[in-house]
This record gives sequence, structure tokens and C-alpha cells, in this order.
Amino acid sequence: MNSVKLIITALLLSTLSLAVNSQAHEDGHHHEQSSKEVRESPADSLIEFYKSRIKEDPDDYYNYTKLGASYIQKGREVGGIEPYLQAEKILKKSIELYPDGYAAYVYLGQVSSYTHDFRKTIEYARKAIELKPEKSISYGVLGDAYIELGMYNEAERAYLTASMIAPGFFSGTRTAQIRDLKGDTKGAIELMNNSIQAASGQDLPAENIAWAKVMLGSYYFKTGELEKAEKSYEEALRSFNNHYLAVEHLAELYAAKGNYEKAAALYERALELNPKPHFYLELGEVYEKLGRPEKSKELYGKAEARYKEYVESGIKGHSRELVLFYAEKNINLDLALELAKGDSEDTEDIYAYDTLAWAYYKTGNLDKAMDAVNKSLRLGTRDALLYYHAGVICHKLGKKEEARKYFDLVLATNPRFDEDAVNEVRYALNELAKSSS
Repeated sequence: MNSVKLIITALLLSTLSLAVNSQAHEDGHHHEQSSKEVRESPADSLIEFYKSRIKEDPDDYYNYTKLGASYIQKGREVGGIEPYLQAEKILKKSIELYPDGYAAYVYLGQVSSYTHDFRKTIEYARKAIELKPEKSISYGVLGDAYIELGMYNEAERAYLTASMIAPGFFSGTRTAQIRDLKGDTKGAIELMNNSIQAASGQDLPAENIAWAKVMLGSYYFKTGELEKAEKSYEEALRSFNNHYLAVEHLAELYAAKGNYEKAAALYERALELNPKPHFYLELGEVYEKLGRPEKSKELYGKAEARYKEYVESGIKGHSRELVLFYAEKNINLDLALELAKGDSEDTEDIYAYDTLAWAYYKTGNLDKAMDAVNKSLRLGTRDALLYYHAGVICHKLGKKEEARKYFDLVLATNPRFDEDAVNEVRYALNELAKSSS
């Protein structure tokens, strides 16, 4: 499983929403309200609070903005599409009332990021920058959209601007992502650690800190340092109890260590906190390891139903886990290729190309698979999953030296990323050595 890429959008939404919330009344609109009440209320309470404010004053754009933000928070907490769609309608009403509402454009950028309409995210971010070029948050939203579109140089420039305006936690954590994508995972770890330490003296929401610690842990996991990854995830949970991504990543880690009973319990907990479709897939795989195929089948069915909701809503980018699942099981391969093609449209994202390469490989189109592999590796990203796919495809094409190079990189990068894949790599390297001799 490739944990880093799959969580980026959710993590960015979480941090950005809190960051904008922390800039209360930044549009110059002032109300008397109990910030303590808002801060301590769960999402549903916030929603009811701002609905009541709107009933009292239906022409006040600020309450619509805060109601939209509350629906985004609910979306983070419970998962699903509906809260984000509600947020979008409400935020557009806010802009009708006040077309220069900076925060509303930032929040709309978050909604369009969730629905993977990143071109629209760029539009919203640019509008926010036009209104308040001195604010760093909108440059972060812009950079996040560029990353998802595979426009990495543009993303780096946007993050650099954000860091020039407001150096620190927000810009540092995002610059770390660029370092990782460009093959400097150790540099990403160092920068993320520094950003977390710098945040200790700031009054940041606990979820922000937990987010950074989950991301840090995912970098450690990516390099095979499972003990350090576990420590980071545990620290994230101490920062923000029941942080569902920390719970899910701990489950992934225990599965990688072969402790499937513990992994199953953690995945069950993660699903209670936020029923994301790939959580069902991951738990199903664990139950297969535990010898419970009927339970796995049930969970896989639930995952497919959740993914179908996304596809029917026209949302792209959420199906990569499903494509890889179909490919691993050698089922529904034509559908997997169709989903991978749709996911890779209008983007240069390296992980979209990696998924497409694997779908082409599984359907027997090796030339197109190799072309997609080259695009997925163009940044020099150090990721065992990318190297594994590249090695297998090169091996199938008879490119023995290239296959050996990528298989060696799998073991050098993270020999613990996937037990079955690593065993396959070791076997292939042994066969390649025999054929050479």
C-alpha cells in the first residue's frame, strides 16, 4: 500500500480548514460570539449554531462562510461526499452576498480539492490571492492543486511564496512534500521534524500537529523505519485523540509487521471514525491473512459500493486503491484499466501514471505500461511501490538490467513495504542472477 499519496488530499483539507478558521473575521467582518463555544463544539453543533445565526440574519455572508466551513469539518470527521456538496452550496451563497469574501474562496478551493476538480481549485485560489495577496494560505491551496495535477514546479513556487509570506509550520510541511516527491525523503523527514518542533511555540489546533506527525510517520514507513513510524503515529494520537488517519496508519504498520489481529482491531476502529472505502479494502486484506475469506468478501463489497458512489458523482482520483486491488486479485481488469485511464486524464501526477502502468501491465499492454512507468519515475521519487511496478514490467519485457536495477531499489528503499511483493522481488533477483551466470 502506498500510504503517503493516498492521504495527501485528506490531510491538506484538514490543515487548511483549521488554518483559515484560525484567522477569525479576516474579511474585516466583526461579530460578538463565543469563540470558546465554537472551538469546543463538534461539527454538528457548529452547523446548528450557524444555521440559527442565518435564521436571525439571512443576509450576513459571514455566517454562511462559517456554516460552509463547518460542513467541511463534518466531512473530515464522518467521510462521504454529501457534507462537501452542502458546503459548496452554502459557500456560493456567501459569495453571492459578499463577492470579495476571501475565506469563502479558500474554502471552496478545499471543496473542489475533495471532489478532485483541481482546475476549479486553482481558480478559487487565484481569486483569493487577488483579494488578499498578503495571505499565505491561498498560496498553499494553489500549491496543493498543482501537486495533484502533477505540476510540481508550479507547486514548489507556490509553496515558496507561502513560506516567504509566513515561514513556519504551514509552508514547511508542504515544502517537505515536494522534497519527498523529488527523491529527498530524508530531507522531507528533517523538514517535517523541524516544522513540528517550531509549532510547539505556536497556538495551533491539535489536529494540525497530529496531521504533521502522521505525515512524518508515513515518510518513516516509506523508508522502512517502522519503529520510528509507529512512534510518530502514537504521538499523533496523543496530540489529537481518535485521529482516524493515525489509527489507519498504525493498522497498516501492524499489518506490515505481521500482527494481523492488532491490525484488524485498528482498522475496525478507523472505520468507526471515518468509513473511507480503502479502509474496507485494507481490512479485507487483513482478514484474508487471518483466514476469514467470507469476512473479506463482505468488506470488499462495501468498499466497491463506496467507490461506486464517487464514480457516479463524477469524482476522479479516489479509485486508485480499487484499481490496485483489482490488479492484485486479477479481477475486473478491464474496469480497472478504465478507472485508471479516467484517473490519469488531465493530470501529470506520478501516482496516477503508476496506477495506469500497472493496469496496462495486467491487461497485457506492455508498451503502454512502460511508457506510463517512465512518466511515474520522472521526478526521481524514492518509493518501493513505484520501483516494484517498474521492475516487474521491465522483467516481463525482457529488460533484465533495468529490472535488476529497480528490484535492487525496492530492497534498498523499503524491504518491508509489502511482504508478498518483496518475496517476489527476491525470487526474481535470484533468477536473474542465475540467468546471468
